[in-house]
This record gives sequence, C-alpha cells and structure tokens, in this order.
Amino acid sequence: MNTAVIFDIQRNSFVDGPGIRTTVFFKGCNLKCKWCHNPESQSAKPQIMFYNDKCTGCGRCKGVTVEASDFICFNDAKQLCGKKYTVDELFDIIIKDKMFYETSGGGVTFSGGECMLQIDFLCEILKKCKDNKIHTAVDTAGFIPWENFEKAIPYTDLFLYDIKAFNNDVHKEFVGVSN
Repeated sequence: MNTAVIFDIQRNSFVDGPGIRTTVFFKGCNLKCKWCHNPESQSAKPQIMFYNDKCTGCGRCKGVTVEASDFICFNDAKQLCGKKYTVDELFDIIIKDKMFYETSGGGVTFSGGECMLQIDFLCEILKKCKDNKIHTAVDTAGFIPWENFEKAIPYTDLFLYDIKAFNNDVHKEFVGVSN
C-alpha cells in the first residue's frame, strides 16, 4: 500500500489557490532555502519537534520516540511532526469539505516540503480527487525530474511554481543548489 509522510493538513484555507481549499503539506524537500517557511518539512521522515517555551520539565516524555504508538506530551512541548497516510486516509479528510470547494471554486492544494518528491502517492491522490471532481493544485519549487511533472500534469488543474531566485549565484547561496 502506497503511503506518504504528511506534516500538516490545513482545512478551510484561503491561500495556495482559488477559493476555499484544503492544503496538504508533504514532508521532504531537496532544497535548503535560508528563508524556509516550513523548516519542519525538510526531513522526509517523521520527527519529534521540541518547543522549549512549553516544557515544564515534568519528565513524562522521557524515552518517547517517533515510533512510539503512545506518543504524548501533556504540554505540547514535544510534538510529532509527520504522519504516514494512505491515499484513502488522506482522501477521507479532503472529501469532508467538498461542498465548500464547490461553492467557492476551491479545492485541494498539495504543497510541502516538495510534494513532487513523493510522485507516485501524489499522482494517486490527485487522480482520486479528479475522479471526484475536486479542483487540484500542486505547489512546487520545480527542482525535480521532468518526468515527475509529466506524471502529475494529467491530474493537476493548477501548478503554483515557487521561483526562489533568477540569478544562479544567488540561487546557489540561498537555496543550496543551482537553478
């Protein structure tokens, strides 16, 4: 069964495309932008995020790992960032807001990280959305093989292309790779 690691799902969003949308944030990015808005998305694996300002030092979380099925922090000082979803599990969340998509001209946006790095899963969920008449958008930096675009194009209504820098030297310095 195909799965993807997702770090956030924002329902009732008014950004990342037209109308009311659900934005799905995939984990994993092949860029290292110095201004990254979602640094928790860079690693492709689930990870524990620690927020020192919320920690009371109670010690209940000692020994907690990403793999633990009973992961909990009563103060939210440690939070699990990234969860594996199947296409059906993710679609069950997306479809809940279909009436809002229809009345507002909205839909679903797949973002990240870089959602195009998990192309097989992305195409499966895109196709399922299209089969259910849900508008689809893909937010990408485009630093992926062209073949990934070719796979996604048939199921994508809108690409939001995130251009980082036009100048190659600036791109290398601030993004970590050539453009």
